[in-house]
Amino acid sequence: AQPLPPPPLIRIPLIMLSGLTSVKLKKATASPPQQPIKVRPPRCNNSEEFYKLMGEANMEEYYDSIEKFTFPSVFSVLTVAGAQAIIEVYHAIHSIANPEERKFYNWSGNEELKKIEADIDSSHKKLGCEYIFIRTSSRSPKDAALSERFQFIYNEFLDSLNRGSRDDVDTEENRKLHALYHMGTKALRCRNGSDAVNLLVRSERLQDDLQHFVKKPSLYQLCVREFTDFDVELEFRGFVWDNTLTAITQYNEFCYFPEMTRHRDVLAKVITEFTNTHLIGKISLEAFVIDFIVISTAGVGANEGEKYSIDKLEVKVVEVNPFAEFAGAGLFRWEFPQDADILYGGGEAFA
Repeated sequence: AQPLPPPPLIRIPLIMLSGLTSVKLKKATASPPQQPIKVRPPRCNNSEEFYKLMGEANMEEYYDSIEKFTFPSVFSVLTVAGAQAIIEVYHAIHSIANPEERKFYNWSGNEELKKIEADIDSSHKKLGCEYIFIRTSSRSPKDAALSERFQFIYNEFLDSLNRGSRDDVDTEENRKLHALYHMGTKALRCRNGSDAVNLLVRSERLQDDLQHFVKKPSLYQLCVREFTDFDVELEFRGFVWDNTLTAITQYNEFCYFPEMTRHRDVLAKVITEFTNTHLIGKISLEAFVIDFIVISTAGVGANEGEKYSIDKLEVKVVEVNPFAEFAGAGLFRWEFPQDADILYGGGEAFA
């Protein structure tokens, strides 16, 4: 068995600083000279390297390796004509000056999009689940998820946060950010192929990938996944370099999660053991960034101690991303040499 990481490092989200305005700072004494930290060259220097790294982390490249530990998924090939249709409708929507009118754009007369809708509905039927999550080989259309019809999700969850217990730094602003994060995740839940296509044609973050695919056709797929509800505070990002898990961070860099923070050590232990046992050496990449969610099987009504009991925690893999500067680093920063040193294995951390 590989050794567990040293006591994890706590990094405070910026939102917490609003609760520390009365704290007086003590003048610091000079630190002894330290060895200079290596400034590492970027792993991605141009578009060719970008698409190479992205292609290596396309979902179909590693899905078989994580199938037992992720959500059931069905793949279908996206044609060049289908990709072109998504691009064209995206631009048609965004050519409409009035944002209110954009919401009601009707793509139902587009034959290529109707084929995509039918493919998604077919995959949904194979999964046999109530709700689905849509993504492409490379990424999801999560930027297109927020809309006025999800306002009730935000209000309902914010009310539940306001009724719950909190500590001194769980401010009103923090709870609003937490509710927005919850809503953004819930908003990706699709009832059918029509819902999924609505996300695809409104997503800006898909555009570069689709245009690259149209210019240089290769295997590019739609992936329909079973949608599973989870506690957004238990979403994490891990960093693997040279087949070693070097760091873990909460996925959302803007929120402070009091409950998660109280149980960070057990969460670090569960994620580390899972990664070492099931992922290292199983995924073909030796360096990657990986997203997890942790699910408690304690059941509704369990108290906090039961919920975070180590034998009640299960880890699910969301996706694998390239180990490169364009992958979000959560509470770390690629551009900070000290952080980059940690991510490249200079010291393990749970931030």
